[in-house]
Amino acid sequence: MRGNKTVGLLGETEDKIEMIGLGEFARRMSVCPNTVRNWIANGKLEDGVHYLHEGHIYRFPWSPFFIAQLMRSFSPAPSPPLPKMQSRTANRARLHYRA
Repeated sequence: MRGNKTVGLLGETEDKIEMIGLGEFARRMSVCPNTVRNWIANGKLEDGVHYLHEGHIYRFPWSPFFIAQLMRSFSPAPSPPLPKMQSRTANRARLHYRA
């Protein structure tokens, strides 16, 4: 039915989301399947947020909105500001040279 669209994962309608397997997801991301498994193990990809998991089968949603969200989550956090440098000349004793 065209009129009764259900809202799926990430708030998009189901007909816009393509669910792909781990191998296809790795190919589209241009990485090795083991890299995707490492992302899952390290917590970069979260179950129910970035993929669906049943037993040993992983399904990843593929849509422009999902890829944008994934790239935002992969972008590194901004680095903290560097501490201000303080002069150490006040801590140094003056050298007196003998003639």
